[in-house]
Amino acid sequence: AWGTSYLAKEKHNLFGYKAYDRDPINSAENFESYEDTIEVVAKALKENYLTETGSFYNGTTIESVNKKYASDEEWAKKLEAEIDFYSKVRPIKTMQDYLKDKDMERVYVITKVMHNKEFLQKQSFLKKNYNIKEDNCYMVFKDRDKLLILEEIKDNYPYLDDHYIVFVEDTVENLTYVMNNSNFSTVHITSFMK
Repeated sequence: AWGTSYLAKEKHNLFGYKAYDRDPINSAENFESYEDTIEVVAKALKENYLTETGSFYNGTTIESVNKKYASDEEWAKKLEAEIDFYSKVRPIKTMQDYLKDKDMERVYVITKVMHNKEFLQKQSFLKKNYNIKEDNCYMVFKDRDKLLILEEIKDNYPYLDDHYIVFVEDTVENLTYVMNNSNFSTVHITSFMK
């Protein structure tokens, strides 16, 4: 079970980060808190394994990360089988309030995921917490593909000017890409946070 290993209990290391096979207990990174381990590992994965310029980049799926991340060849399968990525995520209250009065037929989510199971978990989270229709959730494996989906969505509303379609995102790079390559409006997710 997650969080019950020696490393998790003694070093707040939930992922065996830097626990090299030759001496996993001593080599494993020691963290101040579980929050720290999540933040550090997420950043390392994004920068080194999930970004095309990353030193260990091999693709954006869990399987491709597994090729250079873990010596356990079954790591990706174990990860997919065990984790519900969104079971402990809390919704953004101001976003929930904002969406209450919206026509949910016209609210879409385009999300980058690592695999289909993560998409299904996120789709369930969005339906439960934001009332997003399952058919209005789109999955991409590359951030740049979000613009392609926006253009597909726009095709459903040919009478609507592009600037009425609003792309809400948490990554400045993605917002800038959409802004520079379309006439869609962009908003950073922090606009909905208090």
